[in-house]
Amino acid sequence: MRQVARSVRARSAFAAMGAVAIALVVASLGLLVVLHRSLEAHEAAVPIASDAVQDAAQAMLVGVPLLVLVVGAITYLLTGRALRPVEEMRARTAQIGAADLSTRVDVPTTADEIARLAVTLNGMLDRLHDAHQAQVRFVADASHELRSPLAAARAELDVAARDPAHADWVATTSVLRASNERMQRLVDDLLVLTRTEEHAPGRDRDVDLDEVVERIGFGLRPRRGVVVDVVTEPVRVPGDPEELSRVVQNLADNAVRHAQRRVRLTVTADPGTPGAGTQGAHAPCARIEVADDGSGIAVTDRDLVFDRFVRLDEGRARSAGGSGLGLAIVRGIVGSHGGSVRVGESDLGGASFVVRLPQASSSTAR
Repeated sequence: MRQVARSVRARSAFAAMGAVAIALVVASLGLLVVLHRSLEAHEAAVPIASDAVQDAAQAMLVGVPLLVLVVGAITYLLTGRALRPVEEMRARTAQIGAADLSTRVDVPTTADEIARLAVTLNGMLDRLHDAHQAQVRFVADASHELRSPLAAARAELDVAARDPAHADWVATTSVLRASNERMQRLVDDLLVLTRTEEHAPGRDRDVDLDEVVERIGFGLRPRRGVVVDVVTEPVRVPGDPEELSRVVQNLADNAVRHAQRRVRLTVTADPGTPGAGTQGAHAPCARIEVADDGSGIAVTDRDLVFDRFVRLDEGRARSAGGSGLGLAIVRGIVGSHGGSVRVGESDLGGASFVVRLPQASSSTAR
């Protein structure tokens, strides 16, 4: 956009130069008029030369206005022609509405700043279209998720209303409470997910990440037969302690849900690898790993699991207790803290979720 602005300013400067040229011509015209009057005063002294100069002055009095008109017309046409593609793009963009973001502006073949502006506009429209489609899918998925507990609650009430005197109100209350809790969890997850996309304050406090992992790891209550190991070393990161606790909690709950016998939570200070900017290299950071010995996640699904409302198999169904937003929240919170999250295969045989977060300047201090 700055290049286009410079181009338009250059063309405007060209038009201004034309206007200056016209002004100079007009000034010259005024000078010629003055000269003409001065020569008339000296006609008696130099009659022959005066006639010749008078003829030349009269010719210029006729030619200069024509020259001014020609220069003005040329300047107007050139400026209008230069800005015509911009006007066409403006008109085309004005026709694009929220109902149809698939329209694109035509890219000129001139390969100049105007063409680059058209490419930039089309790229922006592509991003807006993708964001709009994601929002539509998100609203549809959220509506679908809320419909199930609402339908269950309504069906239970309808059954009880047919014969209130003999209805099992204890069972009805239990169903309603479960549906309400499920909707509450979903709404809470949606609110958390929305906050991760905002630049919320309070993400610059030093957080003892090892204490967060220990508190959540030792507080887990896995089903019988599943053992949780917690391995930590002192490390601090800047961030929001509640949000970072949510990251560890979601990953730990996910691991416990799919583990067969073992879950391991680890937090270490990663010294980083040399070669910044190269593939696989990273700066010094805090590293959290949550691993399990479950069935793991297929390579083709490892990016998909971080999308909203994604359940890959029957083990991730609604009956397992998940809303389909846990890992999306993890990615959102980690991204808002300047970190990254990846999923791979653990040495336990199942999935391994690795979170990397920038260390605090006082990471080793206590």
